[in-house]
Amino acid sequence: EAYLIWAESTCGLMGRSPDFLNVMMMALAAKQNFFAEASPARAEAVVGYYRYLARKDLFLTHALLDPQLDKGKARHQQADPDIPLRVVDRNADGLIVHGVKRIATAAPYADEILVWPFPPTFQPGEEAYANVFAIPMNTPGLKTLCRPSFAAVGGLPGDHPLSSRFDEIDATVVFDHVLVPWDRVFLHEDIGLLNRMYRESRMREMTAHQTNARLEAKLGFVYALIARMIEISGYAQKSDMMEMLGEAVACLEVIRSTTRSAEEQATADPDNGVLYPDLFALQAGLALGLRGGALAPAAGGHGMEG
Repeated sequence: EAYLIWAESTCGLMGRSPDFLNVMMMALAAKQNFFAEASPARAEAVVGYYRYLARKDLFLTHALLDPQLDKGKARHQQADPDIPLRVVDRNADGLIVHGVKRIATAAPYADEILVWPFPPTFQPGEEAYANVFAIPMNTPGLKTLCRPSFAAVGGLPGDHPLSSRFDEIDATVVFDHVLVPWDRVFLHEDIGLLNRMYRESRMREMTAHQTNARLEAKLGFVYALIARMIEISGYAQKSDMMEMLGEAVACLEVIRSTTRSAEEQATADPDNGVLYPDLFALQAGLALGLRGGALAPAAGGHGMEG
């Protein structure tokens, strides 16, 4: 219910609203035993940071992807291996990292950033690149390079009612020998644990729950918009328009049902006692949500309106 309230405030168009990263960080903290495999200090860092975010009510973004590279080579085999983010030094205070990460959605106005590499397919030799940590966005040496805003398209906001209000702004973040304090380091230089983290932290269940709720709000908005346009155009009784509306509302209802099904089939993890929604039901909703999103261009528009 909370996810829906937050999503409806932006018509479901902001995929990286604060609740998305909040629940991701909660999932990591709930699996502190996983991080304890690296060391007790890493588990303490994850839980401590989660509590810090909750206490301060901070807005967290993340950056996962390496810059466009030669996909036939590992990170350390690139023509310039300093481009992907990696550890270049360490001292008593923490790790020194240098390189680039993308795509940091909402980075220009986030308080902090969680950095971890995705997809988790690290090979021997890439240990320096296998790190998970979080730092404030105003950390010395951290630069944010934003793409042009959809809100700056020119003309009146009424001509672009969605993109002028709900542009999240994607960014690339550049680390120029940035110090990451040890209490902000959750994993470092461990390809074995990093390759397991996405699955074994069970963040997928938690983030998919938020995403499905947002898709429900988004497709509900799209359906209402299409229905209103058809009504205004006088086409409400045309068979092809009725078919399109039927398909849209069916997709919306299936997504709503998969989310409720995931909640009904939730199970407690014996490792931590946390209740996790059913992943398979949520993945079905996500797949149909992408299909339902294809109906959005029928509403026309610019930028995010598509």
